[in-house]
Amino acid sequence: FLKIGLCGFTCSILLKYFNKKDKYIILFSCIYALLSYNLLYYLNYMWFGSVIMLPLVVLGIEKLINERKKLLYFITLTLSILFNFYIGYMICIFSVIYFVYKYITLKKIKRDKKIIKDFIILSVLAGLVCPVFLIPVIFQLLNGKNTGFSQTNQTEYFLFSMDWFNAFYKITIGSFRSVDISYGSPNIYSSLFIVSLVLTVFFNTKISLKEKIVVGCILAFYLLSFSFNLIDYSWHMFQRPIWYPNRYSFTLSLFLIIIAYKSFNNIKNIKFNNWVLVALIYLMIMMVTSGIYNEIFENKGKILLLALSILLVIDYIFILFFKKYFKVLLIIFIVIELTLNSYVTIKAIPHNTSVNYFTNEIYYFNKQIKVLEN
Repeated sequence: FLKIGLCGFTCSILLKYFNKKDKYIILFSCIYALLSYNLLYYLNYMWFGSVIMLPLVVLGIEKLINERKKLLYFITLTLSILFNFYIGYMICIFSVIYFVYKYITLKKIKRDKKIIKDFIILSVLAGLVCPVFLIPVIFQLLNGKNTGFSQTNQTEYFLFSMDWFNAFYKITIGSFRSVDISYGSPNIYSSLFIVSLVLTVFFNTKISLKEKIVVGCILAFYLLSFSFNLIDYSWHMFQRPIWYPNRYSFTLSLFLIIIAYKSFNNIKNIKFNNWVLVALIYLMIMMVTSGIYNEIFENKGKILLLALSILLVIDYIFILFFKKYFKVLLIIFIVIELTLNSYVTIKAIPHNTSVNYFTNEIYYFNKQIKVLEN
């Protein structure tokens, strides 16, 4: 609980850098804290240190580019690697993606090649600060994964699947399936409100065409990462993850929250007819992609959650124009959405108590011992 809360806390620090006076920061921070990623992977609590640090790493990049301040980025990236090298490695990749996004969208007057040089040097130094810890970990990770992956055909690296269809369905409430823990689809749910705002970015007159193109390219890259094994495995040190696939998906969730927050701060620059168009596109995506998976429609609970997701999208679009009740309605809807998704997701995760686990293990071993004795 403390680590999940710290995720929200560091996210609020980042968003305050963009807008210090905004009172809605707490809503966006709660969304980051209650990501589907955090709810599903909370058993791997050793990963949370890096998830907590990610917003601060992004803040470090912002300060490096905007204020030429280097220390925060260096310290936060170093800590991310130290807390967990494996997830820290993924944060390093995302740091490059985010830096490229920020640098390209800078005005020509503010661009300085020294920033690129500083970014590269600081990133390398962050990795070199702790080689005593990293080298054994790297060899252990490669050795452990190779043993579990050596029997598979190497051509599997170049397989392309259509998982990105399911990725669209994964933005709905309670879309988690128990198979997702082993070799399922990416868990990228943050909030229906966040995805709605991300779609509005492409209709926001305040946001430049260049930035829209860069954001679109980054989203396309993530969809390719979820679908093309070579890119997916490159996020995992070019190895196939043993259970818990797409362990880098939390980086996409934070990127979506940042983009959504930027659109939210410029919400006045979106026309009503564009909001309606966004709603129609969003609803069509959810209905079409969910319809691909027949098991969804064989489960009454999934149908109700899908229907609720569609209803909430419509609500989010239209409450934006009820200025008098906007704040109250937005809080109510987001609290309902996050609470319901958290409950459904945690209930769907197969749990087993320590007592039951060891009882079953003891029974299994005793059974094998009897076989050997006979």
